[in-house]
Amino acid sequence: MALKQTFPRTHRLSGKLAFAAVYDARVRESRGLSEEDARSRLANQSPQEEKVAAADVVIDGSAPLAETRRQVTEAYARLVTPTGGPTATS
Repeated sequence: MALKQTFPRTHRLSGKLAFAAVYDARVRESRGLSEEDARSRLANQSPQEEKVAAADVVIDGSAPLAETRRQVTEAYARLVTPTGGPTATS
């Protein structure tokens, strides 16, 4: 499962981030996918192990939501830096 985040032009991502989670029927159901469609999407992605091995930071998506949010906050602090644009703060 991929996590996509858009950053303001005044910030840049200075590393690779991976979002790791086990396949869960709740995700399939919440997105309205059939079992076949969900498995097909997973099969078309790079293996999760490769993404995790290449990442500078890995978010554990199988953790409770509060823990996942904490991990995202830490990853943001570690990997996202202002570029000095007009709305960046020091």
